[in-house]
Amino acid sequence: MDTFFKYIPYLFLVLIFIYAYNMFTKNKELKDKYDKQIELYEAITDSLHTYKDKDGLNVAYIKIMEIKSAKDFLDIKNLTEYNLKLQNLVASQGKDIKNLKLALVLATETQYVDTIRVFYPIGGDTIIFSQSILIDSISNNWIKGEYGFKKGKSIFQIRTFDELSIVIKDSKKGQYAEVTNLNPYSSTKEMRVFNIATSKQKKRGFGYSIGVAGHYGYFSRQFDVGPYIGIGINGNLFEW
Repeated sequence: MDTFFKYIPYLFLVLIFIYAYNMFTKNKELKDKYDKQIELYEAITDSLHTYKDKDGLNVAYIKIMEIKSAKDFLDIKNLTEYNLKLQNLVASQGKDIKNLKLALVLATETQYVDTIRVFYPIGGDTIIFSQSILIDSISNNWIKGEYGFKKGKSIFQIRTFDELSIVIKDSKKGQYAEVTNLNPYSSTKEMRVFNIATSKQKKRGFGYSIGVAGHYGYFSRQFDVGPYIGIGINGNLFEW
């Protein structure tokens, strides 16, 4: 019995540590939750940022809406414009929504400006449209088109090809998506991205443990089994 009372002060210190550790963990969880809410609000209200890269291509980037589940994203009220379009896209997944990891809505614009070449009319200064051909064209890797007049009929036909590169990057203020329009005539006008947040599992930590274990006394040279309370550094040798 005397041996038991000898360890009471140590047990009391361990219990104080456990209480303080739990309070610290709870406060940290509340702070993390608050920070996530702020990040989500900033992502929802973020505007598209644009610039030209060293090759003269149009680049746009915006913060990603990170949230724990697709259902939580669908519960957000009063979304408008492309945020609402993104929410409707997520909702349209139906039963597959449980497998959803990322969703993106993107709007681009292709603009090409040119002037029809100077054509000389047939028979003096008067253009006889029924007899004249005034056609210009463009043909490259991104745009193929014809426009003008051909014997009384107007002609306009165009085909465009767009190619985009999209990357997801981390930053101190959360993730963001960056899209580059490889078509030099195209630019991104709007973009919204939703992503399921994944918690990062840390390999090491400092904490406490309570349980029953067997131990071999280094000084007593005896093996014994009994309850224990301990504090220490925890680590994972294998993860699965």
